[in-house]
Order: sequence, then C-alpha cells, then structure tokens
Amino acid sequence: SDKVLSQLLTNRALCFQKLEVWDKVEDDARKAMDKNGSSVKAHYLLGKALLEIGRVEDARAALLKSMSLSSSPEFKSYRR
Repeated sequence: SDKVLSQLLTNRALCFQKLEVWDKVEDDARKAMDKNGSSVKAHYLLGKALLEIGRVEDARAALLKSMSLSSSPEFKSYRR
C-alpha cells in the first residue's frame, strides 16, 4: 500500500541521513510525501535535508508543515 511504501521510504531516508547523503534524503522524503502527504516524518526529513544543503526557506516551510501535522488530533497520542 502507499502508506507502507511511505514508511519504507522514510526509513531509507533516515539511513541516508545517518550517512549525510542529503540529496538522497530529499529524494526519498519527497517520494514518501507523494505516497502519504500527511507523513510527519517525511516532512521533517525533507526539512532537515533542505537545511543541510542550504535551502533555508524551503527547509523552514517543510519543518513548519511537519510541526503543523504533528499537532493535529490524529497524532495526539505522540505528544505528552
């Protein structure tokens, strides 16, 4: 399913993040977002990658989207 593929892509993006291969993090995060536009993890990873490659304004937008999604009622169980 699209949701599972999104999870796999964000997990691979995390691996690329550990390796600091930011273009691959960006690619996988964007692909994950195509499959699941409400993925907090994908938006966060995209923001992190964009920040690392110097695209600060784009990074800010992605990170704000991540924060917005994480504050939705759907993710209430993740917050304390």
